[in-house]
Amino acid sequence: MTSKTITRHDFLRLSVSFVGSTAVLGTFGCPGDDSTSDDAADGSSGGTTSGQGTTTQQMEDSGSTTNEPMTSSSGEPPDDTGSTSTPPGTDTGDSGSGSGGGAACDADPSVEILGHPGHELLVPLADVESGAQQVYDIQGTSGHTHLVTLTPDDFAALEAGMMVVVESTFDSGHSHTINLTCV
Repeated sequence: MTSKTITRHDFLRLSVSFVGSTAVLGTFGCPGDDSTSDDAADGSSGGTTSGQGTTTQQMEDSGSTTNEPMTSSSGEPPDDTGSTSTPPGTDTGDSGSGSGGGAACDADPSVEILGHPGHELLVPLADVESGAQQVYDIQGTSGHTHLVTLTPDDFAALEAGMMVVVESTFDSGHSHTINLTCV
């Protein structure tokens, strides 16, 4: 197995993303979640949308690790705008059988939305198998909405037994990190 590295910037960014959003949003919830359906209807809980990020990680028995520097889909180092990113050289196709590889999806992927009071995401197995890009609305019972885009590479990574980490669009002053896995 080749040695992989992660930059200090990416480590801190991922740490803050996972720990910070869990601690802050998990404790306080999403702003605007206490709004009524009238608030949502008159647009008072609206916001803006921005780019989304995607990270894939190989799942192993000892946990999930990614140690390579991240690059954007254009091959440039990632910036803080949430551009799509995957580790360089990551094979998100079907890697055959073995630990952490092979066709791992035989049911809908499990979804974890960090800081998610009321937000819901269901990714049907049929979407994973089709591999076509999909955009999902994760509003659920929340008073505001976020969109999540899953790309063909994300679906291939799920099929290969990898964890996919995506960021929702920005709305009501925040976004959500979403972890998807097929087990």
